[in-house]
Amino acid sequence: MALTAHMVAYTARNGINTEQGVARVLTDRNRPSWQDCHAQIPGYVTGKYLGPTTSYTLRYTTETGEQVKAMDASLLNRIGPVVARAADRGEAWDIAVTDVSGADVTFDFACFCE
Repeated sequence: MALTAHMVAYTARNGINTEQGVARVLTDRNRPSWQDCHAQIPGYVTGKYLGPTTSYTLRYTTETGEQVKAMDASLLNRIGPVVARAADRGEAWDIAVTDVSGADVTFDFACFCE
């Protein structure tokens, strides 16, 4: 079964310090368990489930063939500009981003709007 990234607002205790934040937790369940959170968030004490992250598929072609990568919006916003610059140099082409339903959402990301 494939892993899905879920967002969790958490409280963690590291030594004498308490911190709060939001983290991605990977699991093959419908939502992460306490054990999943504890294993992936250092010092995890408690958390609130915020839901799954939206997954996208980035496809593009290079001289070595078609590249296909599944990722969330955060990672796509970091990798997208690299792919866009490669396209500007003529090293990548046929760039497309699709959502889970297969709809083309390429131009929903600023790095592909020029």
